[in-house]
Amino acid sequence: MKKIIAILFTCVLCFSLASGCSSSSTSYTKSGAYWLKNPQTSEIADIDEKSEYEIKIEAYKNADVTLTITTGTYVTHLTKSSLTINEESVDCYKLESDMVLKGTYTYKTKTVNVDDSMHSVVYFKGYGDSIKPYKTEKQVTSTSPVPDGNSIKFETIKYEYTVNYGDKAVTSFKELSDKVLKTPEKSEKSYNSSSFCENELLMFYPRMYKIESGFNITLKTYNVVQNEMLSLAVKAESTNTDMTTDCTLYGHKQTSIKTDCLSICKTGTYSGSKLYAYYTTQTTMFKNNVLLKFTTPAFSTGNLVYSLKTFTTNQF
Repeated sequence: MKKIIAILFTCVLCFSLASGCSSSSTSYTKSGAYWLKNPQTSEIADIDEKSEYEIKIEAYKNADVTLTITTGTYVTHLTKSSLTINEESVDCYKLESDMVLKGTYTYKTKTVNVDDSMHSVVYFKGYGDSIKPYKTEKQVTSTSPVPDGNSIKFETIKYEYTVNYGDKAVTSFKELSDKVLKTPEKSEKSYNSSSFCENELLMFYPRMYKIESGFNITLKTYNVVQNEMLSLAVKAESTNTDMTTDCTLYGHKQTSIKTDCLSICKTGTYSGSKLYAYYTTQTTMFKNNVLLKFTTPAFSTGNLVYSLKTFTTNQF
């Protein structure tokens, strides 16, 4: 069943990336909450930010398995919220994410329907506390091609989990399908590290930095499905570079935007593809570094491309 675990989430934002980056990094200091009008605001601000993405597949040439997408959407919504902790109400941020992916996998003469979905909610602290998490909830349905001897079969996995962060990250995991994921119902992992990033905030975490040439940091994140702590290298591949786009940003149609590109992968010897994320380059007028696009490897079919279509915020 490890094979299933290794390729789970090719279509639902799993950052169980293949190893491939050097672990060496430079110390870069978090410099602001670049999702707010005033980035130096350390407390929880009243925010209503929504990003809507379209998902497409960039297929590999001569791939044995092909993925055809008929519907691909990913939506994130960031708001101010509150949680009851130790019988006290605490203000926090709430990031809610929803993904829908429908289509078909094809292998030789075999065709399998894909009806994947992901819903996650993470509650976390503000910039002044390095967006440390309070709680994460996630529900997943994922169909993946799985090696089966000299052939390929397709498995659909369904599960949900909750992570409560206190002195340790305490995880409750429940599988909803008939597969054996070999994941404990409850596990604890230490996360008391300045470089720790909740997995559901991985694409959000760089928004605390001014990305510049040479940017290179190492993060720790907890992969619940594999029940392990991962070390990730985050590196600037390019900065202030023109990128063609087709999105609406701050109410205005955009066809070309200056972007900063980051690569993300597990530290270690190279053995696979990286995740690439593109953020708007910060300017004097627009300090918000919006996530415009990101790509993730999708098994042996190609790369899933998430492209921003609409971004709105009250922090403008």
